[in-house]
Amino acid sequence: DVLWQESQGVFDISSGIFRTLWTFDASQELPSQTDIDAVLGSVDWKRIRYDQKQIVLPQGMQIDFGGIGKEYAADCCAALAPTELGNHVLVNLGGDIVAKGPRADSSPWQVGIEHKSGEGAVWKTLPLSGGAVATSGDVYKSVVIDGKRYGHIISALTGYPVPDSVSTVTVAAPNCTEAGILSTLAILQGADAGSFLKGCERPFWVQE
Repeated sequence: DVLWQESQGVFDISSGIFRTLWTFDASQELPSQTDIDAVLGSVDWKRIRYDQKQIVLPQGMQIDFGGIGKEYAADCCAALAPTELGNHVLVNLGGDIVAKGPRADSSPWQVGIEHKSGEGAVWKTLPLSGGAVATSGDVYKSVVIDGKRYGHIISALTGYPVPDSVSTVTVAAPNCTEAGILSTLAILQGADAGSFLKGCERPFWVQE
């Protein structure tokens, strides 16, 4: 609900059905507008019905937890860390990171942000003694069709990748869920990612 409102509908947790059109692999072809329109009717999170026992989706709808699921899991892992480890715990779930405290010698953890080239080089190193860092982007999931690059973060309003998207956004916050929400919302702003983040009052790093 929060992501949907803050993104003005561009993010919708019920947009998993886009995976049937956008595979971002060697077989990817540009979907036709007719194909896009056919699946857009299955995207509307307000039609999901849920209670403490079950979640019911309309036929054809698919949930996509990208942008929030792994970050929430990282927070849960940190909270469940064995007490004998004290606060010297670092959780890393695919680049979404939570630090319960510094290293055992009281020095900060050194968290590297990978360069947008995707070749493993470190672009920037962040000292982290507590809180969380999350990164959103399409370095590893994009496709070029007819000379145009399409990233994997898709607008729930149009069914197409967000235009003019930056390569990566990294945000630091007290918890990974918040960091993930902000980095995802920033990517959804396209070329305006930096301007959006300046108003969030959290440290951030953008690779265009």
